[in-house]
Amino acid sequence: MNQEITNVRLQFTCDKNWENMTDAGNGKYCHSCKKTVYDFSDVKQSEFLAIMAQNNNNVCGRFSVEQMAPQPTLMPVWKKWISAAMILIGINIFNNKAQAQTKPATSTDQRSLADTNKVFGEVMYIEPHCPGGIEVFSKFLADNIQYKDGIVDGRVILSFIIKKDGSLSDIKALRGVSAANNEEAMRVLKLSPKWIVDPNFNNPKGISYTVPIMFKRKG
Repeated sequence: MNQEITNVRLQFTCDKNWENMTDAGNGKYCHSCKKTVYDFSDVKQSEFLAIMAQNNNNVCGRFSVEQMAPQPTLMPVWKKWISAAMILIGINIFNNKAQAQTKPATSTDQRSLADTNKVFGEVMYIEPHCPGGIEVFSKFLADNIQYKDGIVDGRVILSFIIKKDGSLSDIKALRGVSAANNEEAMRVLKLSPKWIVDPNFNNPKGISYTVPIMFKRKG
């Protein structure tokens, strides 16, 4: 596993100044919380998971803003036309289970300019994600969705559960435009390869996600 670290969720965040911490190998020692803060802003997932394992999954880290998981709110993550299948697929993924606890930050002028794009805090886990990322998942959907009799233009919103082993379960149509659309969207999602799940994720019930899929015929 040599992927970039993405979708990290923290137990809490802090506003300490990285430059005021003491150098400590591949991180810095924080005199406030009395522990090493590892710099994960430019390392791969394999190294990140190794450090987590060495520290009994109790690690504070420094991350770039881009590495953090989206906040669990109903907000579009991306929308993209896939011309080959003429399907507009908008994926909106949010976590209904795990909530990040945040501490109010102090004024940003207390932090160095180098920290303005960095987030500090104790790691909870990396959010489950599809192998290859969103673009690979969108291509998978486009390659497998078929326009059968009864399918019309419109959006289907599916809900599903990511289990600890990465499999998808409890796939349901929350909203749709026809029975044929709903059935086709659910059929394709059931074909999805297993998602990548952080070994530190220990919720036996899994995490709930939603995927809106919009069907649009050519012409």
